[in-house]
Amino acid sequence: MRLFALLLVLIPASLANSADDIIRIGMIGLDTSHCLHFTKLIHNSEEKDLKGLQVVAVYPQGSPDIQSSVSRVPEYTIKMKDMGVKIIEDLPSLIAQVDVVLLETNDGRPHLKQIIPVLKAGKPCFVDKPIAGSLADCLAIFSLANHYDV
Repeated sequence: MRLFALLLVLIPASLANSADDIIRIGMIGLDTSHCLHFTKLIHNSEEKDLKGLQVVAVYPQGSPDIQSSVSRVPEYTIKMKDMGVKIIEDLPSLIAQVDVVLLETNDGRPHLKQIIPVLKAGKPCFVDKPIAGSLADCLAIFSLANHYDV
């Protein structure tokens, strides 16, 4: 958790929405407990460097062929709503409403497909483990991040 907090501190303050000085965080994926833990960490932190961050929206993606993923999404959706996080039904809408993205899908196989529109939009993105489902996808993610200067 400390490493994650450090990564959030490195998010440039210039990303803050000028209207409210909040850096709006969106999540892709809702099938890992990290979603809940990271949201609680961000929303309840007494750390001054985390004060300007807020998880505002989540695209509740999971992997349809992994039973634990399928079973977690409905429960975690309710818990995220209870923390004031908006549930978004499509990825482009999520990207349009946030400044940065946390890619939290538990399964690395869809990560490349999920991160491409984030990178094209120029949004910084934290990718939770695993980075990808294959070495080729991992290399593609880093290549695209470099290409889009994100």
